[in-house]
This record gives sequence, structure tokens and C-alpha cells, in this order.
Amino acid sequence: MENTLTLWSIAQLGVVSTAVTLGVGWIRDHIKQRQTTERDATYLANRIAPVLERYALECAELISAQALDEDFESYGGSRRGTIPPFPNYPSDVDWRSVDKKIGGRLLMFPNEVIEAAGHYYFIHNLHDDICVGSYDLQVGRVGYRAWVLACELRNEFKLPKPFTSWPYLEDLKEKHDEAVNTVELGGFAPSMPLAS
Repeated sequence: MENTLTLWSIAQLGVVSTAVTLGVGWIRDHIKQRQTTERDATYLANRIAPVLERYALECAELISAQALDEDFESYGGSRRGTIPPFPNYPSDVDWRSVDKKIGGRLLMFPNEVIEAAGHYYFIHNLHDDICVGSYDLQVGRVGYRAWVLACELRNEFKLPKPFTSWPYLEDLKEKHDEAVNTVELGGFAPSMPLAS
């Protein structure tokens, strides 16, 4: 009888030992996977935020050039007839590593740029007299949205804020807000709702 209890105790100890070993291995793998995912997401943010900020800066420069063109009656700045195309995102990032909400907004953003270009093209071809204002609004809208997405990434992953010496964000926000108000007042509205 005593021999049977000893065997039973050894069997129980073996089962408990196996469970602990498997549990510790699972926890270690889970922690390693989580750290890898966080590292990949931070890498994505470090690669994507500057792309968005550079695009916002390009949009602000176009708005500034347009204003200069108007101020100097076509002697200073240069007109651009299209919304600047959004550059491709870097191909070495893992989109699965970032939260699906912000990842979805990032992946949808190039479509917003295409939609803004279509909106401007439509107005330019039908209403040439208001195309300059529409151009500024559409460029400001997508430029500001790019900046907001970059800020979301930087905040989410605690990345340092970019250095800017030129206060172009105010111009972008002003044009973005005017575009949103145009939509709300029944103006020429983009097909997608504007998110802020």
C-alpha cells in the first residue's frame, strides 16, 4: 500500500512538473512574441511618421506657393495643377504589428489623397473660377490629415516630436477646417467623411 502511494505521489509530481514546465515555456514565448510585436510596431511608427510629416510639409509648401503666386500676381510662386501624390509607404514594415484602428487609418490615407485629387479635378474642370480655393482646401485637408496621423503614431509609441521651425501647421489646419465647413454647409463634398 505504501508503495502504491509513493508511485501515486511520483505520478502527481510528474504531472505538476510537466504542467509548470509547459506553462513557463508558454509564458516565455508569449512575452517574447509581445516584445517582438511592440518592437515591430515602434519600427513601423519610426518609418511611417516621417513619411506623413514630409507629405504634410509638401502640402504646406504648395499652399504657401499658391498664396505667394496670388500676392505677386503670378510672378512669385508657382501653381500646381494636381494634389501631390502620396508616396508609397516603406515596404519593410509589418502592418499586423500596429493596432487595427490606426493601421486602418494609415492604410486608407492614400485613398483620401486620391479622393481629394479627384475632387479638385472635378471642380477644376467644371468651375475654373473657384478651382484655386478648392485646391488650397483639398491640399490643406490631406496635408493636415497626414500630420494628425503622424502625431497619433508618435504619441502612441512615445516617439520624439519632430522639429519644425516653420509654423505651417496653422495653414494646414485652417484649410482643413475650411474644407470640413464647406462639406457641412453643403459645398462640394468629398465622397468619404472627413475624420479629424
